Amino acid sequence: MTFRLPRALALALALGLAPLARAGDVDKVLPADTNAVVSFNVKQLIGSELIKPFLPQMKKELQANAKATEAMKQLGLDPFTDFDRVTVALSGSGTDIKPLFLVTGKFDVQKLAASIETEAKKNNKVKIVKDGDTTIYEMESPNQDLAKQFYAAIADKSTLVAGSSKQQVKDAVAGKGGQLKKEVAALLAKADSKATVYLVSVPSPEDLAAVPDPNLKKTLEKVEAIVGNIMVAQDVKISLSVLTKDEAAAQEISGLLKLVIDQAKQFAPVIAAQQKELKPLAELVNTLKSDTKAKAVTISAELSGDYIQKNLKKD
Repeated sequence: MTFRLPRALALALALGLAPLARAGDVDKVLPADTNAVVSFNVKQLIGSELIKPFLPQMKKELQANAKATEAMKQLGLDPFTDFDRVTVALSGSGTDIKPLFLVTGKFDVQKLAASIETEAKKNNKVKIVKDGDTTIYEMESPNQDLAKQFYAAIADKSTLVAGSSKQQVKDAVAGKGGQLKKEVAALLAKADSKATVYLVSVPSPEDLAAVPDPNLKKTLEKVEAIVGNIMVAQDVKISLSVLTKDEAAAQEISGLLKLVIDQAKQFAPVIAAQQKELKPLAELVNTLKSDTKAKAVTISAELSGDYIQKNLKKD
C-alpha cells in the first residue's frame, strides 16, 4: 500500500486547523454541553511496533512531495515528531453540532503565525482578527453543511485550537471550559489515555430525532453512553461498549448489534473482493464478537500485526 499525506494537510496546518489538546487537561477547556469526545494519541501510534516498519516509506513519500515538504519547512513542522495528541469534542445536538479541535505537540509559534499571515495576504477567505488578547484566524469552513465559517488560534507553543464556534475557540485558548455534564466528566475520567484512540459519548434525545424507525428509536433511547478504545501496538485491538439503562435494555441492544455484526460479516468478503486494499478491514470485521454483562454490551475485534504488514506491503 502506498502511504500518502493528503494535499490538504499542509494548508490545514497553515490555517491553524490541525487539531489537539493535553490529554490530562482536556476536560478543563471543553464546552459545557459537550456530548462526545474522541482523542487520537498520535505519538503512541507513530511509535507503535506496527507502524514503525512503514515509517521509512512514509517519510520518503513526504520528501518526494515538494509542495508538502516546503510547506512543512515554512511551518517549522515535522509531522512524524511534532504532534502528540488530537482531540475532537462535539457539543450541541441534532442539527446544531459544534466541533472543537485541540492539538498538542511542539510548534514554532513564530513560523506558524507568519505562514498564516502570508496565506491571508493572498487568500481573501482567510482573515486575521483580534478578539481581546486572542488572535483568531477566520476562514471558510471546509464543510459547509457543518458550518459556514471556521475559527482557529495558536494557544501557545504546544497547543492549537480550532472549531466552528468563535467563542468556544476563544474560551479554549483561555482555558475557560464549561462545567461538563457529570456523565461526560465521569466517562472522561475513566478514559484510557494510553490507548491509540479513546471515545466517550452520551447521546441526547435530539440525536435520535432523525431515526425514522420508531421501534429502532425506542431501542436506542435506552442507551445511556458509548465508550470505546483502539489500541495499536504490535497488533490492533478494538473495544466498544454500549452502556444501557438496565439489563433488559442490554439484552435488546445485544440482539440488535449481533444482527448488525452478522450482516457485516456477510458483506465484508464481497467488498474485499472488489477492493483488495480493504482486505484487512474485512478480516477485522470477521473477528467481531459481542459480549453482554449486566447493563453493558461490548463489541470487540482484533487483527494481528503480521497479517496487516503482509497485506499492506508496498508493491
